Amino acid sequence: MRRYRGGGSAGKLLMENLPDPVFNEIALQHLKQNPGFIEEKSFLYLLLCQGEQPWGRALAQLVLTGFQQWLSGARAYYWNLWHYKRILVPPPLPRRAGTAGKLPRLSWDTRSPVWHRWEKDVEWLLRVLAFRKEMQEAMK
Repeated sequence: MRRYRGGGSAGKLLMENLPDPVFNEIALQHLKQNPGFIEEKSFLYLLLCQGEQPWGRALAQLVLTGFQQWLSGARAYYWNLWHYKRILVPPPLPRRAGTAGKLPRLSWDTRSPVWHRWEKDVEWLLRVLAFRKEMQEAMK
């Protein structure tokens, strides 16, 4: 994936203010065209971390599945994936309850040699998502 070299405050302002459907479609297209892990400082990384838009179900699924597959196959901890700790921060809630859909349950390979490095981050993400789901169900 190409590194994003675009510019400054104008680029950041544009990313922050993309409408939710446009944000999700752009991110999905980048993930489909550039499968695998998301490089630090790439356009997609900046888009996911700078935007305040909620992730749609398909986007969340692709991001988490890609990371899960890497984690399952990793045999050593690589510092080049440290930036995923920022990506794994739970995305904002959708503006309307029920718009995100349910994420399929992912099975995490806890036997992976690098699981202990990511366990707390993954568990935190899953706890927040479960709490949000309970809140949305309670508000129905």
